Amino acid sequence: MFGTSIRRIGLFFLVIVFFEIFFGRILEIFGFRPDLFLIVIVFWAFVINRHTAPQIAIVLGLIRDFFATGFFGAETLSYFLCAVFISVVSLKLNRQNYWMRGFTCFIFSLLHFWLYALIIFIMDEAKPISRDFWWVSIYHSFYTAVIATWIMRFFERWLYPRQSHISFNT
Repeated sequence: MFGTSIRRIGLFFLVIVFFEIFFGRILEIFGFRPDLFLIVIVFWAFVINRHTAPQIAIVLGLIRDFFATGFFGAETLSYFLCAVFISVVSLKLNRQNYWMRGFTCFIFSLLHFWLYALIIFIMDEAKPISRDFWWVSIYHSFYTAVIATWIMRFFERWLYPRQSHISFNT
């Protein structure tokens, strides 16, 4: 993991969970807020370790389900399925390109929205999907992707601070 300590990653998760739960409304624009947990899952799969991304998705999904009012386990299942797809796709993509990470966040945010809606529809057939669901999911996913391109740079710089290079030229 490039020499990153467990304490730094643990602190990273605590900050993300705390910010998402208590201060997530700060990033809200026109009722849309980015899915920071999905950004962390994509970041984990692309930068840290793609094999453990589904486990991270389960933990983040359970945290989201614990604080949500919907069906318990729906977010967890949706995050897990997205993380499995992300870990497979991350092999085929340029993981160093920030725009590719943002585009991946867009695609998997849409996938997460649609999987979650499908799970809710299966569990509660009486609840119909609204007509503007498709546009809302696209706007939300686009905003998540825009924030992801910026915030992933911050994550990477915070988790992997640059080492000072010593020049031996005299």
